[in-house]
Amino acid sequence: MASNDWKKMTVYDARGMNRHNGRTERINGNHANKQIDKSKSHLNVFIGCSDYSEACQEMLTRVKAVDEFYPPKKKRKPDQRIICAMIEVPCPQEIVDRGYDTVRQFFYDVYGIYKKFFGADNVHGGFVHFDEVHEYTDKDGSKRMSLPHMHCLVSAYSEWTEKNKKTGELTERKGINGKHFETKVRMKQLNKMVDDYCMEVFHVPFLTGETPQRKSVEQLKAEEELHQITEKKKQEQALIKERQNQNQQLLTEKDSLLSEIEKLKEEKAQAKQEADSIISNAEEQAEQILAQARKQRDEFLQSEKIAEEYRVKAIDFFTHNPEPQLPDKPKSNFINKAHAESEYQKHLTTYRQEHEFWEVGRNLVEENTTERERLRTEREKLAKERMALEQKRKQLQEEQEKTARLHEQLLQQMQENKKRESELERMKADLVAHAEQMAQEMYEARIALDERIIQNAQHKMDLIESLKRNCPKFQNQNEGGLSLDGIQRGVTYNE
Repeated sequence: MASNDWKKMTVYDARGMNRHNGRTERINGNHANKQIDKSKSHLNVFIGCSDYSEACQEMLTRVKAVDEFYPPKKKRKPDQRIICAMIEVPCPQEIVDRGYDTVRQFFYDVYGIYKKFFGADNVHGGFVHFDEVHEYTDKDGSKRMSLPHMHCLVSAYSEWTEKNKKTGELTERKGINGKHFETKVRMKQLNKMVDDYCMEVFHVPFLTGETPQRKSVEQLKAEEELHQITEKKKQEQALIKERQNQNQQLLTEKDSLLSEIEKLKEEKAQAKQEADSIISNAEEQAEQILAQARKQRDEFLQSEKIAEEYRVKAIDFFTHNPEPQLPDKPKSNFINKAHAESEYQKHLTTYRQEHEFWEVGRNLVEENTTERERLRTEREKLAKERMALEQKRKQLQEEQEKTARLHEQLLQQMQENKKRESELERMKADLVAHAEQMAQEMYEARIALDERIIQNAQHKMDLIESLKRNCPKFQNQNEGGLSLDGIQRGVTYNE
Protein backbone atom coordinates (compact mmCIF):
# COMPACT_ATOMS: atom_id res chain seq x y z
CA MET A 1 0.00 0.00 0.00
CA ALA A 2 1.55 3.35 -1.11
CA SER A 3 1.25 5.86 1.74
CA ASN A 4 3.19 8.35 3.83
CA ASP A 5 5.26 6.46 6.38
CA TRP A 6 5.69 8.42 9.64
CA LYS A 7 8.73 7.72 11.82
CA LYS A 8 8.92 9.77 15.05
CA MET A 9 12.44 10.51 16.26
CA THR A 10 14.41 11.90 19.18
CA VAL A 11 17.28 14.34 18.71
CA TYR A 12 19.75 11.43 18.66
CA ASP A 13 17.68 9.59 16.06
CA ALA A 14 17.60 12.70 13.89
CA ARG A 15 21.34 13.21 14.07
CA GLY A 16 21.91 9.52 13.35
CA MET A 17 20.08 9.93 10.03
CA ASN A 18 22.91 12.15 8.75
CA ARG A 19 24.81 9.08 7.55
CA HIS A 20 21.84 7.99 5.46
CA ASN A 21 20.73 11.38 4.12
CA GLY A 22 23.91 13.51 4.19
CA ARG A 23 25.34 14.43 0.80
CA THR A 24 28.98 13.54 1.51
CA GLU A 25 28.21 10.75 3.98
CA ARG A 26 25.89 9.10 1.44
CA ILE A 27 28.69 8.75 -1.12
CA ASN A 28 31.75 8.18 1.07
CA GLY A 29 30.24 6.21 3.95
CA ASN A 30 30.11 2.44 4.37
CA HIS A 31 26.44 1.49 4.60
CA ALA A 32 24.94 -1.66 6.05
CA ASN A 33 22.17 -1.23 3.48
CA LYS A 34 23.65 -3.16 0.54
CA GLN A 35 20.93 -1.87 -1.81
CA ILE A 36 22.52 1.59 -2.08
CA ASP A 37 24.11 1.96 -5.51
CA LYS A 38 26.67 4.76 -5.17
CA SER A 39 27.01 5.00 -8.94
CA LYS A 40 23.47 6.51 -8.96
CA SER A 41 23.86 8.75 -5.90
CA HIS A 42 24.46 11.77 -8.15
CA LEU A 43 20.79 11.49 -9.20
CA ASN A 44 19.59 12.14 -5.63
CA VAL A 45 17.83 15.46 -4.98
CA PHE A 46 17.89 17.80 -1.94
CA ILE A 47 14.74 19.92 -1.58
CA GLY A 48 14.50 22.92 0.74
CA CYS A 49 18.14 22.65 1.91
CA SER A 50 21.65 22.03 0.64
CA ASP A 51 22.45 19.17 3.02
CA TYR A 52 20.90 17.10 5.78
CA SER A 53 23.05 18.73 8.48
CA GLU A 54 21.56 22.12 7.53
CA ALA A 55 18.02 20.75 7.77
CA CYS A 56 18.76 19.08 11.12
CA GLN A 57 20.17 22.32 12.54
CA GLU A 58 17.14 24.24 11.30
CA MET A 59 14.86 21.69 12.98
CA LEU A 60 16.69 22.05 16.32
CA THR A 61 16.40 25.85 16.06
CA ARG A 62 12.68 25.56 15.40
CA VAL A 63 12.15 23.17 18.37
CA LYS A 64 14.09 25.52 20.66
CA ALA A 65 12.02 28.51 19.51
CA VAL A 66 8.71 26.67 19.99
CA ASP A 67 9.79 25.45 23.45
CA GLU A 68 10.44 29.04 24.52
CA PHE A 69 6.86 30.07 23.72
CA TYR A 70 5.16 26.75 24.48
CA PRO A 71 7.28 24.84 26.97
CA PRO A 72 6.36 21.17 27.47
CA LYS A 73 4.56 20.16 30.67
CA LYS A 74 6.93 17.29 31.37
CA LYS A 75 10.62 17.48 30.90
CA ARG A 76 12.04 14.33 29.38
CA LYS A 77 15.55 13.23 28.64
CA PRO A 78 16.80 14.00 25.11
CA ASP A 79 16.90 10.32 24.26
CA GLN A 80 13.23 9.92 25.28
CA ARG A 81 11.53 13.05 23.94
CA ILE A 82 10.02 12.98 20.46
CA ILE A 83 10.84 16.28 18.74
CA CYS A 84 10.57 15.49 15.04
CA ALA A 85 9.55 12.91 12.47
CA MET A 86 10.89 11.55 9.20
CA ILE A 87 8.08 11.21 6.68
CA GLU A 88 8.91 8.76 3.89
CA VAL A 89 6.85 8.84 0.69
CA PRO A 90 7.34 6.59 -2.39
CA CYS A 91 6.60 7.64 -5.97
CA PRO A 92 3.84 5.59 -7.65
CA GLN A 93 5.02 3.21 -10.37
CA GLU A 94 2.88 4.92 -13.03
CA ILE A 95 4.73 8.18 -12.44
CA VAL A 96 8.13 6.43 -12.33
CA ASP A 97 7.42 5.05 -15.79
CA ARG A 98 7.15 8.63 -17.12
CA GLY A 99 10.80 9.43 -16.49
CA TYR A 100 13.26 11.08 -14.12
CA ASP A 101 12.05 14.69 -14.57
CA THR A 102 8.45 13.75 -13.85
CA VAL A 103 9.50 11.94 -10.66
CA ARG A 104 11.48 15.03 -9.54
CA GLN A 105 8.43 17.24 -10.12
CA PHE A 106 6.29 14.81 -8.11
CA PHE A 107 8.57 15.05 -5.06
CA TYR A 108 8.81 18.84 -5.30
CA ASP A 109 5.01 19.09 -5.36
CA VAL A 110 4.66 16.63 -2.43
CA TYR A 111 7.18 18.73 -0.49
CA GLY A 112 4.89 21.71 -1.10
CA ILE A 113 1.95 19.67 0.22
CA TYR A 114 3.94 18.88 3.39
CA LYS A 115 4.68 22.59 3.92
CA LYS A 116 0.99 23.35 3.56
CA PHE A 117 -0.07 20.51 5.89
CA PHE A 118 2.58 20.82 8.62
CA GLY A 119 3.37 24.51 8.16
CA ALA A 120 6.32 25.93 6.24
CA ASP A 121 8.28 26.62 9.44
CA ASN A 122 8.04 22.95 10.44
CA VAL A 123 9.26 21.38 7.19
CA HIS A 124 13.04 21.55 7.00
CA GLY A 125 14.16 19.49 4.03
CA GLY A 126 13.38 16.67 1.62
CA PHE A 127 15.89 14.04 0.51
CA VAL A 128 14.99 12.14 -2.66
CA HIS A 129 16.84 8.84 -3.18
CA PHE A 130 17.13 7.32 -6.64
CA ASP A 131 20.08 5.11 -5.67
CA GLU A 132 18.09 2.59 -3.57
CA VAL A 133 15.97 1.20 -6.40
CA HIS A 134 16.46 -2.57 -6.38
CA GLU A 135 14.65 -5.85 -6.88
CA TYR A 136 12.98 -7.39 -3.84
CA THR A 137 10.63 -10.26 -2.99
CA ASP A 138 7.07 -9.24 -2.13
CA LYS A 139 4.95 -10.93 0.54
CA ASP A 140 3.33 -13.11 -2.16
CA GLY A 141 6.77 -14.30 -3.27
CA SER A 142 6.80 -12.33 -6.52
CA LYS A 143 9.76 -10.24 -7.67
CA ARG A 144 9.26 -6.46 -7.74
CA MET A 145 11.34 -3.32 -8.11
CA SER A 146 11.41 -0.83 -5.27
CA LEU A 147 10.43 2.79 -5.96
CA PRO A 148 12.28 6.10 -5.67
CA HIS A 149 11.32 7.73 -2.37
CA MET A 150 11.75 10.91 -0.37
CA HIS A 151 12.59 11.36 3.34
CA CYS A 152 11.23 14.63 4.70
CA LEU A 153 12.40 16.02 8.07
CA VAL A 154 9.48 17.65 9.95
CA SER A 155 9.32 19.20 13.44
CA ALA A 156 6.74 17.50 15.66
CA TYR A 157 4.76 20.72 16.09
CA SER A 158 1.05 20.26 16.67
CA GLU A 159 -2.04 22.11 17.97
CA TRP A 160 -4.62 20.29 20.03
CA THR A 161 -7.41 20.76 22.56
CA GLU A 162 -6.80 19.52 26.09
CA LYS A 163 -9.55 18.82 28.60
CA ASN A 164 -9.06 19.44 32.32
CA LYS A 165 -9.98 16.23 34.13
CA LYS A 166 -11.20 18.04 37.25
CA THR A 167 -13.12 21.01 35.80
CA GLY A 168 -13.83 19.66 32.32
CA GLU A 169 -12.56 22.91 30.83
CA LEU A 170 -11.14 22.76 27.29
CA THR A 171 -7.83 24.46 26.64
CA GLU A 172 -6.14 25.13 23.32
CA ARG A 173 -2.57 23.86 23.39
CA LYS A 174 0.40 24.20 21.04
CA GLY A 175 3.95 22.95 21.00
CA ILE A 176 6.29 20.06 20.23
CA ASN A 177 4.35 16.93 21.09
CA GLY A 178 4.93 13.52 19.49
CA LYS A 179 1.63 12.09 20.79
CA HIS A 180 -0.60 14.70 19.14
CA PHE A 181 1.66 15.11 16.13
CA GLU A 182 1.04 11.59 14.75
CA THR A 183 -2.58 10.49 14.90
CA LYS A 184 -4.68 8.34 12.63
CA VAL A 185 -6.75 11.32 11.61
CA ARG A 186 -3.72 13.36 10.57
CA MET A 187 -2.17 10.42 8.73
CA LYS A 188 -5.40 9.83 6.78
CA GLN A 189 -5.67 13.56 5.97
CA LEU A 190 -2.12 13.71 4.62
CA ASN A 191 -2.58 10.53 2.57
CA LYS A 192 -5.78 11.97 1.08
CA MET A 193 -4.09 15.25 0.13
CA VAL A 194 -1.31 13.41 -1.72
CA ASP A 195 -3.83 11.04 -3.33
CA ASP A 196 -6.00 13.95 -4.54
CA TYR A 197 -2.91 15.65 -5.97
CA CYS A 198 -1.88 12.48 -7.90
CA MET A 199 -5.38 12.01 -9.33
CA GLU A 200 -5.63 15.68 -10.34
CA VAL A 201 -2.18 16.10 -11.90
CA PHE A 202 -1.14 12.60 -13.05
CA HIS A 203 -4.54 10.84 -13.11
CA VAL A 204 -3.13 7.93 -11.10
CA PRO A 205 -3.99 6.95 -7.49
CA PHE A 206 -1.50 7.31 -4.67
CA LEU A 207 -3.44 5.00 -2.34
CA THR A 208 -3.55 1.62 -4.04
CA GLY A 209 -5.83 -0.06 -1.49
CA GLU A 210 -3.39 -2.89 -0.80
CA THR A 211 -3.18 -4.27 2.72
CA PRO A 212 -0.02 -3.01 4.46
CA GLN A 213 2.41 -5.60 5.80
CA ARG A 214 2.62 -3.94 9.24
CA LYS A 215 6.30 -4.67 9.48
CA SER A 216 9.17 -2.44 10.43
CA VAL A 217 11.94 -1.51 8.04
CA GLU A 218 14.35 -3.69 9.99
CA GLN A 219 12.02 -6.67 9.69
CA LEU A 220 11.53 -6.12 5.98
CA LYS A 221 15.27 -5.78 5.41
CA ALA A 222 15.94 -8.83 7.56
CA GLU A 223 13.37 -10.83 5.58
CA GLU A 224 14.86 -9.60 2.33
CA GLU A 225 18.35 -10.57 3.50
CA LEU A 226 17.03 -13.96 4.61
CA HIS A 227 15.39 -14.41 1.22
CA GLN A 228 18.61 -13.42 -0.54
CA ILE A 229 20.60 -15.82 1.62
CA THR A 230 18.06 -18.56 0.87
CA GLU A 231 18.26 -17.84 -2.85
CA LYS A 232 22.05 -17.75 -2.65
CA LYS A 233 21.97 -21.04 -0.76
CA LYS A 234 19.76 -22.57 -3.46
CA GLN A 235 22.10 -21.28 -6.14
CA GLU A 236 25.11 -22.61 -4.27
CA GLN A 237 23.39 -25.95 -3.75
CA ALA A 238 22.59 -26.04 -7.46
CA LEU A 239 26.21 -25.14 -8.17
CA ILE A 240 27.40 -27.84 -5.77
CA LYS A 241 25.08 -30.34 -7.44
CA GLU A 242 26.35 -29.27 -10.85
CA ARG A 243 29.94 -29.59 -9.63
CA GLN A 244 29.09 -32.99 -8.18
CA ASN A 245 27.63 -34.05 -11.52
CA GLN A 246 30.74 -32.75 -13.25
CA ASN A 247 32.86 -34.57 -10.71
CA GLN A 248 30.90 -37.78 -11.25
CA GLN A 249 31.24 -37.30 -15.00
CA LEU A 250 34.98 -36.79 -14.60
CA LEU A 251 35.20 -39.89 -12.43
CA THR A 252 33.26 -41.85 -15.03
CA GLU A 253 35.58 -40.52 -17.71
CA LYS A 254 38.52 -41.42 -15.49
CA ASP A 255 37.22 -45.00 -15.11
CA SER A 256 36.71 -45.16 -18.86
CA LEU A 257 40.25 -43.93 -19.44
CA LEU A 258 41.65 -46.41 -16.95
CA SER A 259 39.71 -49.19 -18.65
CA GLU A 260 41.01 -48.00 -22.00
CA ILE A 261 44.55 -47.90 -20.59
CA GLU A 262 44.20 -51.48 -19.35
CA LYS A 263 42.86 -52.51 -22.73
CA LEU A 264 45.75 -50.77 -24.46
CA LYS A 265 48.18 -52.49 -22.08
CA GLU A 266 46.67 -55.87 -22.96
CA GLU A 267 46.76 -55.06 -26.67
CA LYS A 268 50.35 -53.87 -26.27
CA ALA A 269 51.35 -57.09 -24.48
CA GLN A 270 49.55 -59.20 -27.07
CA ALA A 271 51.11 -57.22 -29.95
CA LYS A 272 54.52 -57.53 -28.35
CA GLN A 273 54.05 -61.28 -27.87
CA GLU A 274 52.93 -61.69 -31.48
CA ALA A 275 55.82 -59.53 -32.71
CA ASP A 276 58.31 -61.52 -30.62
CA SER A 277 56.83 -64.76 -31.94
CA ILE A 278 56.99 -63.51 -35.54
CA ILE A 279 60.52 -62.27 -35.07
CA SER A 280 61.61 -65.54 -33.42
CA ASN A 281 60.01 -67.66 -36.14
CA ALA A 282 61.45 -65.43 -38.83
CA GLU A 283 64.91 -65.62 -37.26
CA GLU A 284 64.68 -69.42 -37.07
CA GLN A 285 63.52 -69.62 -40.68
CA ALA A 286 66.25 -67.20 -41.71
CA GLU A 287 68.89 -69.29 -39.91
CA GLN A 288 67.58 -72.46 -41.55
CA ILE A 289 67.55 -70.85 -44.98
CA LEU A 290 71.03 -69.41 -44.41
CA ALA A 291 72.35 -72.81 -43.24
CA GLN A 292 70.79 -74.51 -46.24
CA ALA A 293 72.14 -71.79 -48.52
CA ARG A 294 75.63 -72.18 -47.02
CA LYS A 295 75.47 -75.97 -47.49
CA GLN A 296 74.27 -75.61 -51.08
CA ARG A 297 76.93 -72.99 -51.66
CA ASP A 298 79.65 -75.33 -50.35
CA GLU A 299 78.29 -78.20 -52.47
CA PHE A 300 78.11 -75.92 -55.44
CA LEU A 301 81.71 -74.72 -54.95
CA GLN A 302 82.93 -78.28 -54.49
CA SER A 303 81.06 -79.45 -57.60
CA GLU A 304 82.29 -76.44 -59.52
CA LYS A 305 85.87 -77.24 -58.44
CA ILE A 306 85.53 -80.88 -59.51
CA ALA A 307 83.88 -79.84 -62.76
CA GLU A 308 86.69 -77.38 -63.43
CA GLU A 309 89.26 -80.12 -62.89
CA TYR A 310 87.42 -82.42 -65.30
CA ARG A 311 87.08 -79.63 -67.80
CA VAL A 312 90.81 -78.90 -67.67
CA LYS A 313 91.63 -82.59 -68.06
CA ALA A 314 89.14 -82.95 -70.90
CA ILE A 315 90.58 -79.93 -72.74
CA ASP A 316 94.07 -81.28 -72.25
CA PHE A 317 93.01 -84.72 -73.41
CA PHE A 318 91.20 -83.53 -76.51
CA THR A 319 94.04 -81.16 -77.26
CA HIS A 320 96.68 -83.86 -77.22
CA ASN A 321 94.49 -86.75 -78.26
CA PRO A 322 92.37 -86.06 -81.30
CA GLU A 323 89.67 -88.41 -82.28
CA PRO A 324 91.34 -91.68 -83.44
CA GLN A 325 91.04 -92.53 -87.12
CA LEU A 326 90.00 -95.91 -88.49
CA PRO A 327 93.16 -97.72 -89.81
CA ASP A 328 93.42 -98.42 -93.50
CA LYS A 329 93.10 -102.00 -94.74
CA PRO A 330 96.28 -103.67 -96.00
CA LYS A 331 96.90 -103.61 -99.75
CA SER A 332 96.85 -106.80 -101.75
CA ASN A 333 100.41 -106.39 -103.05
CA PHE A 334 101.92 -107.01 -99.66
CA ILE A 335 104.25 -109.98 -99.61
CA ASN A 336 102.91 -111.48 -96.53
CA LYS A 337 99.24 -111.01 -96.65
CA ALA A 338 98.58 -112.91 -93.44
CA HIS A 339 100.99 -110.76 -91.54
CA ALA A 340 99.35 -107.63 -92.88
CA GLU A 341 95.94 -108.85 -91.91
CA SER A 342 97.18 -109.56 -88.43
CA GLU A 343 98.67 -106.11 -88.09
CA TYR A 344 95.45 -104.61 -89.33
CA GLN A 345 93.45 -106.44 -86.72
CA LYS A 346 95.80 -105.23 -84.01
CA HIS A 347 95.45 -101.66 -85.22
CA LEU A 348 91.66 -102.04 -85.41
CA THR A 349 91.54 -103.34 -81.85
CA THR A 350 93.67 -100.43 -80.68
CA TYR A 351 91.43 -98.01 -82.59
CA ARG A 352 88.37 -99.42 -80.97
CA GLN A 353 89.87 -99.14 -77.50
CA GLU A 354 91.07 -95.60 -78.09
CA HIS A 355 87.78 -94.57 -79.69
CA GLU A 356 85.85 -96.07 -76.77
CA PHE A 357 88.08 -94.18 -74.34
CA TRP A 358 87.62 -91.01 -76.41
CA GLU A 359 83.85 -91.47 -76.36
CA VAL A 360 83.97 -91.88 -72.61
CA GLY A 361 85.94 -88.60 -72.30
CA ARG A 362 83.50 -86.80 -74.57
CA ASN A 363 80.59 -88.05 -72.48
CA LEU A 364 82.34 -86.85 -69.37
CA VAL A 365 82.79 -83.39 -70.89
CA GLU A 366 79.16 -83.29 -71.86
CA GLU A 367 78.15 -84.39 -68.38
CA ASN A 368 80.44 -81.73 -66.93
CA THR A 369 78.79 -79.11 -69.11
CA THR A 370 75.35 -80.32 -68.02
CA GLU A 371 76.43 -80.20 -64.39
CA ARG A 372 77.76 -76.68 -64.85
CA GLU A 373 74.39 -75.63 -66.27
CA ARG A 374 72.64 -77.24 -63.36
CA LEU A 375 74.95 -75.53 -60.87
CA ARG A 376 74.42 -72.20 -62.61
CA THR A 377 70.68 -72.72 -62.35
CA GLU A 378 71.07 -73.58 -58.68
CA ARG A 379 73.16 -70.46 -58.19
CA GLU A 380 70.48 -68.29 -59.77
CA LYS A 381 67.86 -69.97 -57.59
CA LEU A 382 69.94 -69.36 -54.49
CA ALA A 383 70.40 -65.73 -55.51
CA LYS A 384 66.62 -65.34 -55.83
CA GLU A 385 66.08 -67.00 -52.47
CA ARG A 386 68.70 -64.73 -50.96
CA MET A 387 66.91 -61.68 -52.38
CA ALA A 388 63.60 -62.96 -51.00
CA LEU A 389 65.30 -63.52 -47.66
CA GLU A 390 66.66 -59.95 -47.67
CA GLN A 391 63.17 -58.64 -48.44
CA LYS A 392 61.73 -60.70 -45.62
CA ARG A 393 64.45 -59.43 -43.30
CA LYS A 394 63.58 -55.86 -44.29
CA GLN A 395 59.90 -56.57 -43.60
CA LEU A 396 60.81 -57.97 -40.19
CA GLN A 397 62.91 -54.87 -39.47
CA GLU A 398 59.98 -52.63 -40.49
CA GLU A 399 57.70 -54.66 -38.21
CA GLN A 400 60.17 -54.19 -35.37
CA GLU A 401 60.30 -50.43 -36.00
CA LYS A 402 56.49 -50.30 -36.17
CA THR A 403 56.28 -52.23 -32.88
CA ALA A 404 58.78 -49.82 -31.30
CA ARG A 405 56.74 -46.81 -32.49
CA LEU A 406 53.55 -48.39 -31.14
CA HIS A 407 55.30 -49.01 -27.83
CA GLU A 408 56.44 -45.37 -27.68
CA GLN A 409 52.92 -44.12 -28.49
CA LEU A 410 51.50 -46.31 -25.76
CA LEU A 411 54.03 -44.91 -23.28
CA GLN A 412 53.15 -41.34 -24.26
CA GLN A 413 49.43 -42.06 -23.95
CA MET A 414 49.99 -43.63 -20.54
CA GLN A 415 51.90 -40.52 -19.42
CA GLU A 416 49.09 -38.27 -20.71
CA ASN A 417 46.53 -40.42 -18.93
CA LYS A 418 48.53 -40.13 -15.70
CA LYS A 419 48.62 -36.34 -16.07
CA ARG A 420 44.89 -36.27 -16.73
CA GLU A 421 44.25 -38.50 -13.75
CA SER A 422 46.27 -36.17 -11.50
CA GLU A 423 44.34 -33.19 -12.93
CA LEU A 424 41.07 -34.97 -12.15
CA GLU A 425 42.23 -35.61 -8.60
CA ARG A 426 43.17 -31.94 -8.20
CA MET A 427 39.80 -30.79 -9.58
CA LYS A 428 38.05 -33.16 -7.22
CA ALA A 429 39.99 -31.76 -4.26
CA ASP A 430 39.19 -28.19 -5.36
CA LEU A 431 35.48 -29.02 -5.65
CA VAL A 432 35.43 -30.57 -2.18
CA ALA A 433 37.28 -27.58 -0.68
CA HIS A 434 34.94 -25.09 -2.43
CA ALA A 435 31.87 -26.98 -1.26
CA GLU A 436 33.16 -27.01 2.33
CA GLN A 437 33.95 -23.29 2.15
CA MET A 438 30.48 -22.45 0.79
CA ALA A 439 28.84 -24.58 3.47
CA GLN A 440 30.86 -22.80 6.17
CA GLU A 441 29.98 -19.36 4.75
CA MET A 442 26.27 -20.23 4.59
CA TYR A 443 26.41 -21.53 8.15
CA GLU A 444 28.11 -18.34 9.42
CA ALA A 445 25.71 -16.10 7.45
CA ARG A 446 22.73 -17.95 8.88
CA ILE A 447 24.06 -17.59 12.42
CA ALA A 448 24.70 -13.85 11.90
CA LEU A 449 21.20 -13.38 10.45
CA ASP A 450 19.59 -15.26 13.35
CA GLU A 451 21.53 -13.14 15.85
CA ARG A 452 20.43 -9.96 14.10
CA ILE A 453 16.77 -11.01 14.07
CA ILE A 454 16.99 -11.93 17.76
CA GLN A 455 18.60 -8.57 18.57
CA ASN A 456 15.89 -6.68 16.64
CA ALA A 457 13.15 -8.64 18.38
CA GLN A 458 14.78 -8.06 21.78
CA HIS A 459 15.11 -4.34 21.02
CA LYS A 460 11.41 -4.09 20.19
CA MET A 461 10.42 -6.04 23.28
CA ASP A 462 12.58 -3.73 25.42
CA LEU A 463 10.94 -0.73 23.79
CA ILE A 464 7.45 -2.06 24.50
CA GLU A 465 8.35 -2.87 28.11
CA SER A 466 9.79 0.63 28.53
CA LEU A 467 6.58 2.19 27.19
CA LYS A 468 4.53 0.03 29.52
CA ARG A 469 6.59 1.14 32.51
CA ASN A 470 6.55 4.83 31.57
CA CYS A 471 2.91 4.93 30.37
CA PRO A 472 0.65 3.15 32.92
CA LYS A 473 -2.39 3.88 30.80
CA PHE A 474 -0.76 2.48 27.71
CA GLN A 475 -3.12 0.30 25.66
CA ASN A 476 -2.76 -1.58 22.50
CA GLN A 477 -4.93 1.00 20.67
CA ASN A 478 -6.66 4.17 21.82
CA GLU A 479 -8.09 7.25 20.16
CA GLY A 480 -5.45 9.82 19.34
CA GLY A 481 -2.83 7.88 21.29
CA LEU A 482 -0.10 5.35 20.66
CA SER A 483 -0.70 1.87 19.25
CA LEU A 484 1.38 -1.26 18.77
CA ASP A 485 1.58 -0.40 15.07
CA GLY A 486 2.60 3.11 15.98
CA ILE A 487 5.28 1.72 18.26
CA GLN A 488 6.62 -0.37 15.44
CA ARG A 489 6.57 2.64 13.12
CA GLY A 490 8.32 4.64 15.78
CA VAL A 491 11.30 2.31 16.04
CA THR A 492 14.49 4.20 15.29
CA TYR A 493 15.47 3.95 11.61
CA ASN A 494 18.93 2.46 11.36
CA GLU A 495 20.68 1.33 8.20
